[in-house]
Amino acid sequence: MTPGCHVVRPLQNGWWENVLLISVSGEYRVRKELHRLDAPWARNVLIKEWQYLRGLPQSLRPPFVTVLDQCQELLSDPPPDATPLWFDMEYLDGFTDVRSLLAQRRLTPFDADRIQALLIDALCEGLYRLPGEPFDPDRLVWPVMSQVLDLALTDQDLAPYARPDQIVVNGAPQANLKRTLPTARADDLPRRQFDRGASVRLHGDLFYENVLYRPDPPAIRLIDPVSVAGVDSGPVLFDRVKFASWLSGELYALRHGAFQLTADPASNLPRIDYAWSKDDPVIDGLHRLELGSRVLSAMDALTGPSEAAGAVLDAYFSLAMVANTPMPQKLLRYARAVERLSTWA
Repeated sequence: MTPGCHVVRPLQNGWWENVLLISVSGEYRVRKELHRLDAPWARNVLIKEWQYLRGLPQSLRPPFVTVLDQCQELLSDPPPDATPLWFDMEYLDGFTDVRSLLAQRRLTPFDADRIQALLIDALCEGLYRLPGEPFDPDRLVWPVMSQVLDLALTDQDLAPYARPDQIVVNGAPQANLKRTLPTARADDLPRRQFDRGASVRLHGDLFYENVLYRPDPPAIRLIDPVSVAGVDSGPVLFDRVKFASWLSGELYALRHGAFQLTADPASNLPRIDYAWSKDDPVIDGLHRLELGSRVLSAMDALTGPSEAAGAVLDAYFSLAMVANTPMPQKLLRYARAVERLSTWA
């Protein structure tokens, strides 16, 4: 711990990292620290997030948070393996994440409209104007999906569902990923749609749990950039797919266990049945308030038609977290990936 530093309270206990409110010589800060060194991609993602935030131009601070300090190991090139890592960010007094505001019914239609306007400005008039590294799905999307499928075929929990040629999801027989994933990868349509938009700087993990809002004076802040597998640039579609998934309630439900799932690996065909919870206050808020159509339209203007590539990315996001979540969430994520790639059966 930094001299003169003490923990005020935990803010979030994540799957591989903890977020803490700390005080350093009387100044509040937010510390993100890696606590699971064995989680796939976790170390690389924390390093990339720190690099991302430090490397942003001043014009994007805000809306992004500012890094204030870091452990000495992060300054090494490369940081040593098997060493806990942390970095400190500014504490944003008066800001609350949009998910919490929804849960507490503290957002009005006026707030929802203003949040969208602020987010469009931050992304389309700011972040997405920065050029990104060339995006090649063969370097990331397909290898990650293939890696997780290989894991599923040997995983004690998932193998009974991943090995058969077919499984039944919510009563519908579906071709399994070991059949649809190679077919989707060989299809040229997703690649053409990926190539349609320019590669830009992305948020990488864009949903409303990573958007903080202050109503007066109105402002937003963006936190937790970089995706689970380390993506920070590419087509805008990458951010759009995850954002839309959260707006639909599905990504939120997956992350917070707001679902019911039953599964039977021993039937003639393995079965997975699931339903999303209907009495969750955040899901209710997403039905009451219009929080996304303007943002999605602004993104669509940058991407064009992209249904096939969007389905691939939706499956990618589901599978990437299969490797980093416990049962039953990882089984439901596997089932959602099966459904999203069913076009290629």
